[in-house]
Amino acid sequence: MKILKRWKLRKIGLKKTVKRKTEEKHPILNKLEYSSLTRYATMLGSVTLIILLLVAGKFYAQPKLSQGQTAHEDVLASVDFRYKDIEKTNRLREKKAAGIPPLFSLDQERIKGALSKIVRVREELLKASASDTEKAAEQMQKAQSDLRQIINIDQWDEQDSRKLLTTEELGLIVSSIESAFNRHRETRFFVDLSQVSLPSSDVEIVALSELKAKIDKGTASAMEKADRSSAMLAEKICAGLLQSNNFIPDTDLQRKLKNIARNEVEVQFSEIKTGDRVIGKNELVDDRHLLVLKAMQEEIHKQRSLSERWLYVLGISMVVLLLTAISY
Repeated sequence: MKILKRWKLRKIGLKKTVKRKTEEKHPILNKLEYSSLTRYATMLGSVTLIILLLVAGKFYAQPKLSQGQTAHEDVLASVDFRYKDIEKTNRLREKKAAGIPPLFSLDQERIKGALSKIVRVREELLKASASDTEKAAEQMQKAQSDLRQIINIDQWDEQDSRKLLTTEELGLIVSSIESAFNRHRETRFFVDLSQVSLPSSDVEIVALSELKAKIDKGTASAMEKADRSSAMLAEKICAGLLQSNNFIPDTDLQRKLKNIARNEVEVQFSEIKTGDRVIGKNELVDDRHLLVLKAMQEEIHKQRSLSERWLYVLGISMVVLLLTAISY
């Protein structure tokens, strides 16, 4: 019977089929798999991704170098451009900061102490001379020696000491000098004799020679009614007090002015022409190289007009869409 059935099936052109069990999928997955929307969305996403990659490669392509890497070939500039030259900027800033000289203020306590010593030497001389006239000459020599140590300048001599110790205007001389110095308590000065350019500051800063002239003027004004010899003695005493042992360094103000001077120097730019070597073969890439590469890429991007960019994007899009349509 089985043989007969097979013969009848072959006669009418039918074959016996065998049912196979298949794995059933979720209805949503089946719908997505056979949906035309899914196919179109996939195609559109692929086209967009390809266009973006091609455009990005055109506009942002640059030698892929990182810091510390060795360049395998020369990297040449493809356009004229300029970049922020940090090394040049720092070099100029440090040069200007180095032009700020050491600054000083007057040691008012030490100066006041020196003036008090002058008065004390005079009082000791008068007291010794009154008690023992025989030792007056010896006391005078000692007083002159003491004054020479206090007023330590070449222009001071024994005759000046004798005049100062015997003048009745010593009190006026001392008070005039002390007042003139006190008026410049907040003044800062430098001793460099060369021309100095300082940033603006809320503190008065002058050269030592200018400060001396101001103090002399103030002292002379206070002693306007005194005799000429006393005024000359006062001027010499002022010169003796304006010595380095009466200076106090003002490092804080100097540091502040150095920082101001650095900030006054604008960022410097250096130019690179087309064809110039940016990085040499076998050269180690550093921060400066990366900065130059970035500036070159920005200039390339800047030189392309908006219309050129859109034409390029349009051309790439047409090519990708054409290839996609042919493949579809």
